[in-house]
Amino acid sequence: MSVKNIREEALLKLKGNWLLAMVGYVMTFFIPTILSQILLSVSNQNNAILFNSLFFNGGTIDYVSLISENFLLLLFLMIIFFSFGILRTSYRWLALDIINNKDFSIKSIFQVLDNKVFWKTCQLILMRTTLIMLWSMLFIIPGIIKGYEYSQAINVLKENPEMKIIETLKISVQKMKGYKRVFLVLQLSYILWYFIPTILYVLFIWANWSNVQVGFDMGADGISIVFGLALGILTMFGSVMFLCSFYVEPFKATAKQVFYKAIMNEEFLLKINDNRDSYEQKLVKK
Repeated sequence: MSVKNIREEALLKLKGNWLLAMVGYVMTFFIPTILSQILLSVSNQNNAILFNSLFFNGGTIDYVSLISENFLLLLFLMIIFFSFGILRTSYRWLALDIINNKDFSIKSIFQVLDNKVFWKTCQLILMRTTLIMLWSMLFIIPGIIKGYEYSQAINVLKENPEMKIIETLKISVQKMKGYKRVFLVLQLSYILWYFIPTILYVLFIWANWSNVQVGFDMGADGISIVFGLALGILTMFGSVMFLCSFYVEPFKATAKQVFYKAIMNEEFLLKINDNRDSYEQKLVKK
């Protein structure tokens, strides 16, 4: 199974489904953003409080005061993080429906909110996050490895809603054996879409660094002009990145589900590897 074949299959599955995939991405991106603004407004706090409320006693941070004074904000941030995880899960399931050629609509974007699977999905997300955090306490690398091993559990739950949570994790670990590297390379292949604009932005700043220094030498007015231009360019850069994400994120989500389908279904694996010779295909079947 190669990353190239996975990506090609994902593009084939997205034909005729790009609009819904993009709408799903936008909704899963904006809803947590809007929710965060509402919750932060209700709490009458903002992110700066986390920094402004820090104070030192003898060179040490008073964590008790920090947590107590910002408990509501921290609680809201946890709610935002969890809601984002739920919506992203629903979006992943939408991509899986696309792979399985199922009938779907806008409602499919919120399918995880179905009472039959919602609470079990929440429990799985919580358990998976907790296990990864515990493994990360040993060293960072074990946590990363476990993150990849547990990565397909949420898909297993979608196709087997009656299955116990621990069983979905076990199946994910079993199916990911020998495929973690492929999944890693698949994820990294999409970072280039964001990496290239970042490099161009850095090169632009570097090429004009002499002008930046001249601006700093001009004093306060020059510094204001430099920061204004930098902010404007950064805004343009962010806009380009966001527009790229309309193509990259649906593509990436679908490719990940192609990967899942391939490790779970040998016939599907053979389909996306149809460039292999017959001997290799027989080995895969065995």
